[in-house]
Amino acid sequence: MLSGIKVGRVFHSRLSAALSIYHSFYFNSFKAEATLTGFSDQPRLFINCVGAELEYTIYQQQRFSTSIQLLTGWGFLKYDGKQHSFESEQVNYIALEPVINSSYRIASSTIVGLGIGYRPILVNDAITYTSDVSNGEKSVYKKYPNGFFLLVSLTGYL
Repeated sequence: MLSGIKVGRVFHSRLSAALSIYHSFYFNSFKAEATLTGFSDQPRLFINCVGAELEYTIYQQQRFSTSIQLLTGWGFLKYDGKQHSFESEQVNYIALEPVINSSYRIASSTIVGLGIGYRPILVNDAITYTSDVSNGEKSVYKKYPNGFFLLVSLTGYL
């Protein structure tokens, strides 16, 4: 799962722009079986991204709106493991994520949204790692985060 924050500005009633930072986090229930010899826990793939977002509202009523968003930026992928002094290098990627988002205005300064988007991770490089029991390369597991995703958002104004 990715969580993040973005700070931006509304330029027109239908156009806004923001700078954003995203970081992955995991719930313990999403642990996968280890594929590395000597490890009982699978190293987890962490995703980080910094970028700029544009949002254009294509439909707007008093409380409900639909918009399209585009995130473009830079990020990196890295594996993290807690066993055997596991360390990995990072692999950089370019983010280009389109989203269609529907939102509902709860109050004058609070909006809740639900959207769907597509995140292509085009990295083909394996991530190199070192540990006390083995050294080598680990491929980027592409089932997640590559592909369609669900966006849940809460927007507030300062």
